[in-house]
Amino acid sequence: MKPSDDFFSGHRYAIFGVKARGRMQGDVLIAALAKAGKSAVAIQSDGTPVSGAEISRSLAEAGHVDGVVLLPPAPWDAFAADFTEYAVRQCKEQGMMRVWIYTAGDASKAVSIAEKEGLDPVSGRCPCLYIQDGGFPHNFHRWIAKALGQI
Repeated sequence: MKPSDDFFSGHRYAIFGVKARGRMQGDVLIAALAKAGKSAVAIQSDGTPVSGAEISRSLAEAGHVDGVVLLPPAPWDAFAADFTEYAVRQCKEQGMMRVWIYTAGDASKAVSIAEKEGLDPVSGRCPCLYIQDGGFPHNFHRWIAKALGQI
């Protein structure tokens, strides 16, 4: 699946890795979803609170979501691989094939894990670029990317 506005056409999104090591993208994604009138469910196996999001310990506990975003920890290592396998397994168990993987650097290893489980992941560009009404600075970055023919 290629990045598109369609991925964020729903209302409720689960996010794995909101507080992942080396990441700040989770908080940024939650804020962009909120600006667009959408809701976020942070999947936190330990139940740690996350500002601006509902908390669920698993994707099954979260209930219905319109898509899942995986933010694997950076840099990529055995921990990041285990994290990705754990999240992908939950997606497969819940029949959630709409998965967006966004990581620092090359996402190919995380994408490979998802594809091995039969998921059709989106990867590459920041998901915030595709959230209609996600606000500044995402709308400005999207405008630049479009002007440069990158989206």
